[in-house]
Amino acid sequence: MKQLLPIFRFVHLGLVPVLLIACMVAPACCADDGFQSLFNGKDLTGWEGPDGAWTVADGAIKCTGRKDGGRNWLIWRGGEVEDFELRLKVRFTSGNSGVQVRSEERDDFQVSGYQVEVASSDKMGLWHHSLSPKKYRSHLATAGQKGAISESGDKTAEEFGDPAAVQAAFKDGKWNDMTIIARGTQLVQIVNGVVLAELVDLDAKYARRTGVLAFQDHGKGTVAEFKDIYLKRLNSNAGTLVFEDSFEREMLGDRWQVTIKSFSIRNGRLRGQEDPSRGHGAVTRAVVPFRNAVIDFAFRFTDGKNFNLVINDKACKSVHAGHICRVSFSPARVRIADDKEGFMKNEIFEIRQDKARRAEIQQLLKGRDVVIPNKLAEGQWHQATVTINNDTMSVRIDGESIGSLTSPGIAHPTKTDFGFTVIGHEIEFDDVRLLSVDAAATAD
Repeated sequence: MKQLLPIFRFVHLGLVPVLLIACMVAPACCADDGFQSLFNGKDLTGWEGPDGAWTVADGAIKCTGRKDGGRNWLIWRGGEVEDFELRLKVRFTSGNSGVQVRSEERDDFQVSGYQVEVASSDKMGLWHHSLSPKKYRSHLATAGQKGAISESGDKTAEEFGDPAAVQAAFKDGKWNDMTIIARGTQLVQIVNGVVLAELVDLDAKYARRTGVLAFQDHGKGTVAEFKDIYLKRLNSNAGTLVFEDSFEREMLGDRWQVTIKSFSIRNGRLRGQEDPSRGHGAVTRAVVPFRNAVIDFAFRFTDGKNFNLVINDKACKSVHAGHICRVSFSPARVRIADDKEGFMKNEIFEIRQDKARRAEIQQLLKGRDVVIPNKLAEGQWHQATVTINNDTMSVRIDGESIGSLTSPGIAHPTKTDFGFTVIGHEIEFDDVRLLSVDAAATAD
């Protein structure tokens, strides 16, 4: 079986002092990883395009480069895709090509929708709307940008990196590892471990949450190749999306309850920072009832170095402040904890400062948390996924499994809210989602 890059920790070049590119090859993905192979390496089975425009050579899909050929697309016939991770290798020689996602098929192998540009390195990083219905959707985001389209179609962009430095990750004439991730309203393109561009699309008229996958041949001598193509449908067995916030507004509003200051929105991101005069970390919570769930969010250590994702049941009186479980994040470690049967349990919470009972407390806390050494670069964005499945809570960061904890308090049947506690200086959050999930659906 072919070998793939793992889901690596992606790098925003504008936020780090040196160029870091993921280049380690991991064992091949298989069905157990949730990835599906879309190309057999031999022929165009499962794909369809105009006669003579596409072929297979040396184990790769290749547009033929006909100079008399017009713009066309090769379409994957495996159905529409909603939230997903697509991994493939691409090699560009000449002309103009692209990878089409969440798009609409039209007549005569024409496709309209989101496209990741595949061209010379100085043109890479473009989020484009092919066959654009409106001029403003032609260039949605470019290299080094996080583009945002509002419900009314207004477009803004935040620069996260120098365009030339970002584009340098793509090597003309050589095979490049490309990853495209679509989750909710957010789309991200990564080449050789470097984030090229991001997009959050809320456009009420033209944003798409599902559609076909395809490759573009722009005609007039285009030569581009694609191989080792794998798709993972994200949360395909999950339940209901019950909460989502991309913070594309100015005020926090009533979606989040700030119980201890301070949290605010700035430049489309949630920012939390402790007020030293309060003697407690800054606290915000979203009131969302659930039992088992998948919680996704992006975070970045800016000035701060410590925060907690906390899950509560405000009606539970056997624990301090209704705390049920949590995950603590820092640049050096991750801690997963059962608060209900551990540190926040009333009987333990009341004696925790008694040094004479330290041995007793340690025995009571045995098995109620796990601390996992894990390096996280400061100043870079990371993606966290926390899954609660009955009595087990597991954590993934940037697609890599960090660890899990099985403890009875996690299985508490009702959770009333979740949110963040920031200890110390500022930490940023973005693209928070909670999917309420049946226990069986989250089983590994």
